[in-house]
Amino acid sequence: MKIKMEILKSVFDDHLRDFELADAIYMAAEREFIDFDLDHGTSEEMKAVREKLHSACADREFYAVVLCKYLLSCKDLICFEADPVDALEDSPAADPVDAPEDSPAADLVDAPEDISSILFWVK
Repeated sequence: MKIKMEILKSVFDDHLRDFELADAIYMAAEREFIDFDLDHGTSEEMKAVREKLHSACADREFYAVVLCKYLLSCKDLICFEADPVDALEDSPAADPVDAPEDSPAADLVDAPEDISSILFWVK
């Protein structure tokens, strides 16, 4: 099962990286379009900037769909856990401030709030 999870994570990372790159290209093209100076640019230059933005938008949407379809194909195998810090805040019984230093609850107080970390579990 560990090999299967490593493959799943590797494929997920590839799809996510593709989307992040397409998103960055789109954001740069959007900024170029917004910053285009109509007073000094020609209509041909404006047309090229608009086409570049349209192409970047299409690529971004494509990679978003690929990523979503991949996640849907794996939804029975993947369990996304809640952020441990949020789970502790919602739990009235857990008070991590008073927890012993070596307890798991004490570790969660100092845990970074990195929303990009996702834990995968195989059923």
